[in-house]
Amino acid sequence: MVVLVALLLPVMVLLVGGALDYSRALEARTRLQTATESALSNVVSHIRGGVVHGWRHLQTLFVRRMRAEHERRLQKMGVALESARLRPVRRGLEVTVKAKVRMPFLGLAGYGWMPVTAQAHMPILPSADRVDRARCAYLLRRFRRYHDLERFLRRMRKRGISPDIISRYEEAYERCANAY
Repeated sequence: MVVLVALLLPVMVLLVGGALDYSRALEARTRLQTATESALSNVVSHIRGGVVHGWRHLQTLFVRRMRAEHERRLQKMGVALESARLRPVRRGLEVTVKAKVRMPFLGLAGYGWMPVTAQAHMPILPSADRVDRARCAYLLRRFRRYHDLERFLRRMRKRGISPDIISRYEEAYERCANAY
């Protein structure tokens, strides 16, 4: 019996330690995900503000934000950042951050680090002011006078277009004509 306990005790300690290390890696992955989303949000706000001067500048800006704002907290958890890959996707940016988490118990068995990955995607949409300006520019260019708009709306009514759509055109045109 004593021999059996002596043989199983190291295995049991490694299993319990491995479970603790795995839960620690899951928590570190969650924190890394939050840090990645935060840094990406900051970069997207720089893009919207027109501060970014090219793709390399964007990549550098993201890495600087990650290191300046989140690296210390992540290092306290035993997370070491390895790489960050920022790439454009349709209507947005996607980032993949790779890191590794220190595993104290599994390090006894030769597995000192566990890789973790965080991915985030954020759309880059123009500000509401830019959308309104573009819409107003289109409406004012298409209907130079209110008479042109009335003629267009009459044709829409004849075709049986929904009254909601017609009223939206009228409201948007009036708002744009008053604003610009």
